[in-house]
Amino acid sequence: MPKLPKLAEVTSLRGSTYVYDPTKVVALFQMARIDGGGEEVALHVVGIGAMPIPIGGTADAFVANLDRTIAVQFVPFTGGNGPMKIKATAVSLLMPSDERVHDPNVKCVIYFGATQYLGALEDVPTVRAAVDGIRDAVTVQYDIDLDLF
Repeated sequence: MPKLPKLAEVTSLRGSTYVYDPTKVVALFQMARIDGGGEEVALHVVGIGAMPIPIGGTADAFVANLDRTIAVQFVPFTGGNGPMKIKATAVSLLMPSDERVHDPNVKCVIYFGATQYLGALEDVPTVRAAVDGIRDAVTVQYDIDLDLF
């Protein structure tokens, strides 16, 4: 039976070290720092804290350091500020951009969970095909005794 990966560490741009569960990372994207670091655009990691954490570096480098069983679940897309990666198994909804999205170049809104989303410059059919391609290849094993239900 496969084991869960060990906890990992990441250091924020402010110098704080976070020990986190790598299975909880759902997205990596570029945006202006939300930690008071000015207008500098930096990589942010989503899913391990209440807010995205600015960590710097590249999404490719971050994903390369994850356990391979997790790393293969990330799909590259283009956000308004540059490259981003979304965990295909975390996608809950895809929809065309609408008036809530302020970037006119965004064509697809990618939700992970009920309220968190990112905008991609790719259209919904392109995003769907990429996400389904990964979901098709990922094997999920549930360690649950179904007789309990």
